[in-house]
Amino acid sequence: YSDLIKYTNQVAGMNSIATFCSNPNIVTGFQKLCGVKFFSDQSSNLTKNSILTEKSTDKYPKKRHANNTEKLETSEDTSKINYKVTNPFLHVLFHTGAFLCNEGFYVIVFPFLLYNVDQCAFRHGCYFWSLVMYIGQAAKDIIKQPRPPSPPVARLESRYDTEYGMPSTHAMMGTAMPFALFHSTYLRYQYPEWLGILIAACWMILVCLSRLYLGMHDLWQVIVGILMTLPIVVSGSLLINDVDAWILSSPYSPIVLVILSISLVLLYPAPKDRWTSTRGDTTMILSGSVGACLGMWLECRISGRLPEEGFNFPYPIGLPTFDALAMAFLRWIFTISIIVPLRAIMKSIIFTVLPMILPKSDIEPSKRAAIELPYRYINYSIIGFSVTYISPLLMRRIGIYGDGPYGQIQ
Repeated sequence: YSDLIKYTNQVAGMNSIATFCSNPNIVTGFQKLCGVKFFSDQSSNLTKNSILTEKSTDKYPKKRHANNTEKLETSEDTSKINYKVTNPFLHVLFHTGAFLCNEGFYVIVFPFLLYNVDQCAFRHGCYFWSLVMYIGQAAKDIIKQPRPPSPPVARLESRYDTEYGMPSTHAMMGTAMPFALFHSTYLRYQYPEWLGILIAACWMILVCLSRLYLGMHDLWQVIVGILMTLPIVVSGSLLINDVDAWILSSPYSPIVLVILSISLVLLYPAPKDRWTSTRGDTTMILSGSVGACLGMWLECRISGRLPEEGFNFPYPIGLPTFDALAMAFLRWIFTISIIVPLRAIMKSIIFTVLPMILPKSDIEPSKRAAIELPYRYINYSIIGFSVTYISPLLMRRIGIYGDGPYGQIQ
């Protein structure tokens, strides 16, 4: 009986902590601290130069001008909030922190990491990206907890308005990715351990604070995102080298990866009552990572060796030369010039063919699962394969591919 009372008190204590951290006033207090000025009276505070965000008439909100620090903004709730950003530096800093976990960041950074720094770090980043995002996005659509209410919170970002809020997948990736990259590079390069931990910690803190500043998550959603990620990072770090070796060397890994990824997409717990972007985004991440793994697997089969064979680690880190930087930029531009038109072509083909084959529907094609999911899976798996196999193959032909330290350690 005493143990039951003790357990009940512990549960009550956790509930009180969760209730306190879920208070939207914590978010608004942080926004005010960082220079977001709120106006309680709309009519008296709007000036000639103030521009209100357009109120969306569609079921899904339109994007607001969150990056314009000179404009007075309003939320798209029926009760609008007027606010003004008075600290442009923090505004840009926190938008940068949010960008560290957006898909665009990985599209830019992952190819550069692959071609110019370290293929191992690229592979480990893909593994953690897929695992953490699937767990986090699925948890959002199972828990179905809304984002902080607006009002009183000011939404300074609208990109993920259709998604639920618990847990914060930005906080999850902001925790997983920097520490995964630290784990994959620390024993391969000579740099102080404290420096790697400091950079990873700053990365994580910046991303987490950005979610509060932008009004996209309350404090409890951020905390839960961090807590959910810790066991994933710890267990993943212990198993990732063995999993990595199996993916690159096993003749069965391509079949397993394709079947597993398609099964996860089909089994994804998408909400029945509303459309959200989480399932499509998760499909994109899974398929892109699978395509990248298939390309690296094929490279290993053709070359007859694993990527790490023949290198003696750790390597010293030195400043790159101007020629090395120019070549690194050229490789990155070459890859982007391939994947951008490829994405556009595949999108045009799929969104033209599938609506002709499938029964007619009043649902917008980009929000129709029978079109969105095949488009995401086919398109981004081809892009992932192109990044890791087609693009390096072409770069070798024209003589701009780098083998060795700082030009892709294979």
